[in-house]
Amino acid sequence: MRTILLLPFLLMAVGASAQLNMPVKAGLNFTQFASDPDSLESSYRLGYNFGVDLRFGETGIFLTGCHFYRIQTQLKSKSQIENEDSFADDVLFNTFNVPANFGFFLYNEDDFKVYIVAGMDIWIPVSVEENSNELEILELQPFFLSGSGMFGLQFWKISLDISYDHAFTQLVQNNEHSKSKTWGASIGFVF
Repeated sequence: MRTILLLPFLLMAVGASAQLNMPVKAGLNFTQFASDPDSLESSYRLGYNFGVDLRFGETGIFLTGCHFYRIQTQLKSKSQIENEDSFADDVLFNTFNVPANFGFFLYNEDDFKVYIVAGMDIWIPVSVEENSNELEILELQPFFLSGSGMFGLQFWKISLDISYDHAFTQLVQNNEHSKSKTWGASIGFVF
């Protein structure tokens, strides 16, 4: 029974091995936490990311890889929202991101490709910096999961990607408002 269930994945892997691309890329991202407007306000802040993708497939795509993300958001509590002169807390996280996405090419020629992928990403936080909230790494979940989608273009060996990640699980333990939403844009070179 297991063999029957694994057969489609084995066939995809064999077919995917015929086409492997490795875009090395870097970009910018904007992150905001899901928040309750009555108790917490979150604002998008600029961060950056870099890493490598492993993109398998000629028609269908399996995309994985490893990326470093520096994500930042600004938080204001209810008391800070009411006091217009108060400063918001900047929260800055360093995380690794490992995507597991499936998709397909909308257009696939040698010098020009258009593709979309979607799936799940695993985020692994490694540190918190410059934060007024005094969060410690021990308060963070060891990992969190997000749904992701990406639209990509490839001209010759240059790739351009726009992505969106929406966390399913919370980043900070015991804080339901720590589910992140991250928009990103990256440019890369495909090997």
